[in-house]
Amino acid sequence: MSDAGDYTRASRETLKRLREERSQHVKAANAANGVVRAERKRIVADLAGGPMSVPQLAAATQLSTDRVLWHIAAMRKYGHVAEMPERDGDYYTYSLVPEARPGSKTKERKTSAAVTDQTDNEGGED
Repeated sequence: MSDAGDYTRASRETLKRLREERSQHVKAANAANGVVRAERKRIVADLAGGPMSVPQLAAATQLSTDRVLWHIAAMRKYGHVAEMPERDGDYYTYSLVPEARPGSKTKERKTSAAVTDQTDNEGGED
């Protein structure tokens, strides 16, 4: 019985020590995560107005272009934004997929290829 009690007490003490040692790292990670969420929220709000390129988003959000591109890459990976066929000069434009739009109730996700196909088909044939 005493071996089990000693083990439990030692485990609790170890966990307490680790929490104390790591608390600053956890706080820093939580703060960084809050910054990322705030940045992402600004990007989504701007994209809700229509397709934009990375430089346009960077200017609108006052973030660096590499930071905006990092967010766009992550949002593309998880299906929240799609590359549009329209371009802003040499830059691709991106748009929110319907599910990612604020206030949208649809659960449909579109890939960039599906968005491109849909856009191409909407023009009709001449």
